[in-house]
Amino acid sequence: QSTKKFILIQNAHLLNESASNCLLKTLEEPTNGVFILLTSRLNLLIDTIISRCQIIRFKPYSEEELKQLIEKSSDKTIDLVSDSEVLENLIFISNGSPGKLLEYLKIWNQIPANIKHEIKFPLKNYENILLLAKNITTHLNLKQQEFLLDYIQRNWWKKTKDKKIAEILEAIKININSNLQPRLAWEVGLLKVKLENS
Repeated sequence: QSTKKFILIQNAHLLNESASNCLLKTLEEPTNGVFILLTSRLNLLIDTIISRCQIIRFKPYSEEELKQLIEKSSDKTIDLVSDSEVLENLIFISNGSPGKLLEYLKIWNQIPANIKHEIKFPLKNYENILLLAKNITTHLNLKQQEFLLDYIQRNWWKKTKDKKIAEILEAIKININSNLQPRLAWEVGLLKVKLENS
């Protein structure tokens, strides 16, 4: 019903060069539209687009604000996590974003209990490592696996302070996103973690 049109572009930093140039032309000669570009990486937008926009910075929520938000949430599909360590990790990896935190809580509640139990500490038994890799790739989709890697990275960093383990877990994520067979990526990565943590 408005005389103006509103266009929202999420993750604007992912626009390739030709898309950025097309958008630039539209921004130079707007008609009756307002463009809202959302990005967490302003430095990846081309300078000419930045110069034609008004920048509004949004401060991430603090950990305490996120805890309060979750407690007051009217979303009945969210099962609150009773384990304070788990909730602390979920808040940390949500990086101040309430939307991500709610999404991560939903994903966490979908993960089978046996997987949650096995990821508390880096595994030291070869058989358990291979079984965990099998369970993860059998029961979780790629988005859930990526979330799990972020969670494990945070959790194991707190317990080991080992930079190499964090790098190995990041490599698993890169391999999965590069279409490497997920089970193989998990097996190789978790075995490397075991060798690093021996």
